[in-house]
Amino acid sequence: MAQATLSLSATGKEWSKMRSYFDAHLRSFMRKVLADCSASISELKRNPTALLAESDGAPIAILNHNKPAAYLVPAETYEWIMEMIDDQELSQIVEKRRQEKHKAVSVNLDDL
Repeated sequence: MAQATLSLSATGKEWSKMRSYFDAHLRSFMRKVLADCSASISELKRNPTALLAESDGAPIAILNHNKPAAYLVPAETYEWIMEMIDDQELSQIVEKRRQEKHKAVSVNLDDL
């Protein structure tokens, strides 16, 4: 009886291609849910107010076929996030201007 052998030899380049292919496909199937609460789109349609109340201000991942499709955040949470982003942007402007302080021109207010 003849034995068949299976050769699993592949070059580094071939393995790299296969890994890239599987990584890309796994990413499309599996996505990290960045919220402690989640609900389906159907649940959201049924009673959005109840979802917001249950989340107690935390973001809710809205899932479509068990993948995050959107995140729902209460208005207060969204406003807080926007303030934090604005503060960060202002902080970057301040830091940039501090670094350019040597370019500043001295002005006497009485001369204006």
